[in-house]
Amino acid sequence: MWEIWRARNGRAFRGDRRSTTVVARLVVQLAEEYMREARGECSQNRVSRKARWEPPQAGWLKLNLDGAYDEKEYQGSVDYIIHNEKRRVVKVVAEPMNKVSLSFSEASVIVVGLCAAHR
Repeated sequence: MWEIWRARNGRAFRGDRRSTTVVARLVVQLAEEYMREARGECSQNRVSRKARWEPPQAGWLKLNLDGAYDEKEYQGSVDYIIHNEKRRVVKVVAEPMNKVSLSFSEASVIVVGLCAAHR
């Protein structure tokens, strides 16, 4: 999911023009790697790339978010942090959510985080 989101933002905000085929292949590679790891199979041919956090452009905010879910307890959380272009934290939130699903938790954090960033 993140790779698709990253490709979308690259196209929308930086004019990146990676083909959908290239992005799809990378997503499939990442999914296959995840499945191997989940089965306990370690692969020497991992898809690797250096990820480095960058502040947003001047006048923008950057929202980093995550929705978490505990399947056994049927509870989740909405966690996010907002930074400005000077790398300063504008807001940080970690809120528990009861009686939710993983999908609901992940979707909620996007809505809650975007609303907070808009304010």
